[in-house]
Amino acid sequence: MNIGLQLFSVRNELEKDPLETLKKVAEIGYTYVELPIDWLHRRPASEWKRMLRESGLTLWSVHLRLTRDMDQEEVKDYMEELGCSRLVHPIEFFETKEDVTRFIQQMNCWTDVLSELKLYYHNHFHEFQVMDGERILDRLLEETSWKLELDTYWAARGGSWPMDALQRYGNKVEMLHQKDMPHIEPVNIFEEIGEEAAISMETLAAYGKAGNFTEIGQGTMDIPGILQAADADIVFVEQDATVKEELESVDISYQAIKRMLP
Repeated sequence: MNIGLQLFSVRNELEKDPLETLKKVAEIGYTYVELPIDWLHRRPASEWKRMLRESGLTLWSVHLRLTRDMDQEEVKDYMEELGCSRLVHPIEFFETKEDVTRFIQQMNCWTDVLSELKLYYHNHFHEFQVMDGERILDRLLEETSWKLELDTYWAARGGSWPMDALQRYGNKVEMLHQKDMPHIEPVNIFEEIGEEAAISMETLAAYGKAGNFTEIGQGTMDIPGILQAADADIVFVEQDATVKEELESVDISYQAIKRMLP
């Protein structure tokens, strides 16, 4: 299994000096990266491609939240210029079962329009919510051809232990996101907010503070077991937030996960 870095983990450093940050990421030992793109404020693809080439990093995949009003041809052209064929939709929120149905319809539309790309969904905790007897994430994967980038931390926080999620979604899981969890009670966020809570970005942000995360190997997750059980092509270190310096954080996690790989 390959090791990569989700560059969201070093977002503040990237903002200050993108090329120097990418070079430091490569010096740590990372070969592959996943690039988060803010479509409205995106850098030219040619600029990213140049900096990745100069730093010696390889772009594995892109995080880009697709919306109905995007020019799909522009998306295709941007991905083609980057030289990347894997696009990950990083988050979506659902208030009702009908919201889920509408999003699935949109996912299938994107499958047709972006047929040259391999499309993935990235989970947080709220996609493990059950609406009218059906788990949201089950529907997203059963009613589309999309694959899953499984974030094992957020799966646990949604009440699905990573081993269970890996078994449940099987060969749909081609990429992993990994971080570690300090001692938290309760782990399952739904035990705190209720199974039928309306979940928004504000809800998620409340659980996204640095104290809720720690570097790989410094927490309570059975990461060696996860890596052993997973049949994914790559695991991305992703540190949503940290009390350490960002580059120090991803260095600690890289050295730890490198030792854990089977």
